[in-house]
Amino acid sequence: MARIGTSGHDGALIAALLGGASVEDAASLAGLSLRTAYRRLADPTFRDTLLEAKQARLARVVEAMVRSGGGTTMTQEARLSRDRAPG
Repeated sequence: MARIGTSGHDGALIAALLGGASVEDAASLAGLSLRTAYRRLADPTFRDTLLEAKQARLARVVEAMVRSGGGTTMTQEARLSRDRAPG
């Protein structure tokens, strides 16, 4: 079996799968046959790489949500304080 990273096909397949493409669509986008895509998915090293990519993407999404949510919370607290201020 080909090693992960020996061509751009693995990276393209991972990117397409992370983007929500079906295996069939991801294979097409990566320039692979459907059979090859399924062979890659059967490879434990490829699956580990895909899982790591999914975890990294999730971490980035959570971090962005925390950052944006924190700002929103601070803005809402400032508005509530202003609304509660005597005047």
